[in-house]
Amino acid sequence: MIKKYISIALSLSVAVLTLCTPIDVKAATQSLTVDCDNVIRSVTHCASGSLYGINETTPADISTLVTPLNPNVFTNPARAGSEYQQPTGAAIDVAERLYGNSSGEVMIRLADICPNWPYSFPGMSTWLDEVETVITDKLNSSADNFYGYEIWNEPVYTWDESTNGSFYTLWENTYDLIRLLDPNEKIIGPSDGYYDHDRMYNFLAYCVSNDCVPDIICWHELSSNGSGSYISDFVNNYNDYRSIEDSLGISDRPISINEYCDIDHTKEGCPGSAARYIAKYERYSIDSACISWWWTAYPGRLGSLLGTDYQKGAGWWFYKWYGDMSGNMVVTVPSNEESTYVDGFACVDSSEKYISVMFGGDNDGDINITLNDLPSWIGSTATVRVEAIDWVSKDSVSTGPYTISAANYDVNGSSITVSLSGCNSTSGYRLLVLPGVSSSQTRYEAENAIISNANTFYSANASNNYYVGQIDYDDSTTPVYSYVDFLVCAPSSGTYTLSIRYANGSGATSTQGLAYNNGAWQTISYEETDGWAQFATKNVQVSLNEGINVIRLAKGSPYFEGGTYYAEIDYIEISQ
Repeated sequence: MIKKYISIALSLSVAVLTLCTPIDVKAATQSLTVDCDNVIRSVTHCASGSLYGINETTPADISTLVTPLNPNVFTNPARAGSEYQQPTGAAIDVAERLYGNSSGEVMIRLADICPNWPYSFPGMSTWLDEVETVITDKLNSSADNFYGYEIWNEPVYTWDESTNGSFYTLWENTYDLIRLLDPNEKIIGPSDGYYDHDRMYNFLAYCVSNDCVPDIICWHELSSNGSGSYISDFVNNYNDYRSIEDSLGISDRPISINEYCDIDHTKEGCPGSAARYIAKYERYSIDSACISWWWTAYPGRLGSLLGTDYQKGAGWWFYKWYGDMSGNMVVTVPSNEESTYVDGFACVDSSEKYISVMFGGDNDGDINITLNDLPSWIGSTATVRVEAIDWVSKDSVSTGPYTISAANYDVNGSSITVSLSGCNSTSGYRLLVLPGVSSSQTRYEAENAIISNANTFYSANASNNYYVGQIDYDDSTTPVYSYVDFLVCAPSSGTYTLSIRYANGSGATSTQGLAYNNGAWQTISYEETDGWAQFATKNVQVSLNEGINVIRLAKGSPYFEGGTYYAEIDYIEISQ
């Protein structure tokens, strides 16, 4: 069975992308090359996390809005309340809220014990007493999903040595206290507001001399440090840091970029912008990265991935694709890594037999994606589905991605190239590459289809012993939809009989929506069967195009008012 657990929310319509005004002059056609046989590491979703993106109450629905993203790390204040820097989002409370309900560890930002911005430091003795209470509370917590202690935040902006004394003294004293009271926990720093060679070298030289080197090295990539720094500088920053490690004899440390954002901060969570950051963080095996929090009136929105406190924005859907990735991350090569142009990242899952490539960035409308060294299980033909998610603003609610095209590509010398036109700089894109669907195939198993918010079950009554059930969701507010998308290859254009093998144990006639190839929705009625996993067949007439067709059966979907009661799907079959 392939893609059993990949929940992919896409609308069925095949669309021409809305062009946006480019932000600068672009190079000619942008390209991204995927080396499917060159593994970086297992999938970690390293850049799926946010600063103050979750607090004690928001998002309210963890299972719907947080868990599907497979988050990696959140950064939260050590304390929260009117007397502290942050009013909400205390790290220990958030960790306990996530514990057992979602992936994601919590980084404890100790500096937020202090009030105001820049921080009002209370003096060393009071500071260490406060840190000790945080450590004690953390050790007594019922949760164990902590990433580590971040000692300070942006000392380049927030530490006044003329008033507070040496930052190095603060660091060493706090480091020693943590090592004494919680010796196995990670210590994170220096967490400067931007990368600077001299500041990093001098800090680490002191740490080496005084036996207080961080377990995880951290800085921010906010594309603005007063010197015109852009995302294009990250590669130089990374290489410079590694050279400092070598020069000081420090073993390779994990790196956390616990605040990242476009230089245009209104694009926080924008898919086209985020794609370039995620691509670089995956390529260089960054341990964790958190979307920033520029919009301080809106904590708990997952770094502007939510359009409101409870509704998904375009960024949410893009990071949902990212959260769906499994298997291994593989090497990608953009046209120009040290630029704001198109970049992307990819995974290959040989168990579930799919390849996912995600990308975005500045472009002139044309993007070519080449996949080399395709795995043998793809076969001589690859079925490729191209999808997009359009972004309006960080506060805009989105109903989800849509399909641009679905087609078969002949594999030439273990490679294929997919060319896109009409692209823009703010949308995010995904290629889903599957073993080729043949025109001789007539039966399509539901468990091998693309499944959104539903589950696969075993039954001896089902074809191939598996079927898809719990196709239950039709919530247009959040939104959460349940549907099954089949990629069907028709040998020629024409009218076909679509036979749907279903089960309906609702006790009454149930309905689902059927749509295909940018056509209108129609309602399919399923008569009651002898029970759940007790199957019958429903026949309907459909008009298919030669080649790949996308057929969706939905309880709920964008532009569909929703079905009644419930039905399970075993397979569909086409015939003439």
